[in-house]
Amino acid sequence: MRTPTSDFPVLIGKFAKLIDFASRIPVTKETAWKNSGQLLLIKAFRHLESINALARGVETELNGKKLPLYIDHSSISVLGRAAYETYVLFFFIFCDGTLEEQQLRYHVWRMSGLVSRQKLHGPLGIDSSFHQQKTDERSEIDRLRKLITEHPSFRVLDKNVRENVKKGNDVRLGKPLLDLAERAGLPRKYAADMYNHLCNYAHSGAISTFQIHDASSEQYADASLASATVVFCTFLLVEMILAYTTLFEEVDKFYVIDDELCKLVAHWFQLKLELAKLYAGIPKAAPGNP
Repeated sequence: MRTPTSDFPVLIGKFAKLIDFASRIPVTKETAWKNSGQLLLIKAFRHLESINALARGVETELNGKKLPLYIDHSSISVLGRAAYETYVLFFFIFCDGTLEEQQLRYHVWRMSGLVSRQKLHGPLGIDSSFHQQKTDERSEIDRLRKLITEHPSFRVLDKNVRENVKKGNDVRLGKPLLDLAERAGLPRKYAADMYNHLCNYAHSGAISTFQIHDASSEQYADASLASATVVFCTFLLVEMILAYTTLFEEVDKFYVIDDELCKLVAHWFQLKLELAKLYAGIPKAAPGNP
C-alpha cells in the first residue's frame, strides 16, 4: 500500500544508481569543479540514506528483554536539517545563475573551507606534514582570494558582504538561506516551517524535548512524528535528482530511460506544486489579528 513515506526508500535506491553511473564519467580539467559539486550532493544524499535507515526503527534490549521498536525522530530531524542546508548551498553554487556566477561562488566556497582549516590545531605533538599542508593551503587561499576580488560579479556586491567574503566568512554572499531554498525549488513558506521545525531538534532548547515526551505517550507514534521530516526529505530528494541531471548531461540521459524514476519525480513534483498553492492560501495571521 502506498503511503506518504513509501516512495522515499525507492527514490533513495534510484539516486544511488545515479551516483554509481556518474562515478564512471571521466573527470576533465574543465569539469573538475563540477565534480566537487557532485561530492557535496553525495554528502546530502548520505544524510538521507541515514534517515532511511533510522525510519525503519531500532530495537534494543534491557536485562535480556527486547524493548519496543523505536524510531529516533529527533535524529531524523537533525539529519534532515543537514541535508536541506547542504542541498540548498549546492544548488546555489553549482546550478543557479550564470556559469561565471557559479564559478565565483565555487571559489568563495573553496576558500572558506581552506580558511576554516587554517584554524585547526591539528594532531597533538609535532606533525610536520600537517603544518606543511597549512602552509601550502595559505598559498591557495591567496590565489583564490585574488580570483574572487578580481571577478566582475564580486565587485557589485555590498561592501560588507565583500569584506566577509574576503575573510572566508560568507559562502552565501549575503543571501538569506530561505531565499536560496526558494530558488532551489522548495516552496518558501513550507521550507520556512520545516526548517524551523528541524532546527528545534538541532539545538538543546526545551522545545526539542516536547515531542520526545509526546512520542512516549499513547496518543503519538514515533513513526508519525518522523513522517513529516521524511516527506520533506522526499521533496528534497526529488529536487536533488533534478539538480543532478542539470549538473551532468550524462546523468540526465541515464535518468530519462528509467521510467519508474521519471514517474516518481513527476508525481512528487506535482505534489510540490499543490503544496505551494496550499501554503500560498494560508494567511500570515487570522483576520482581525496582528
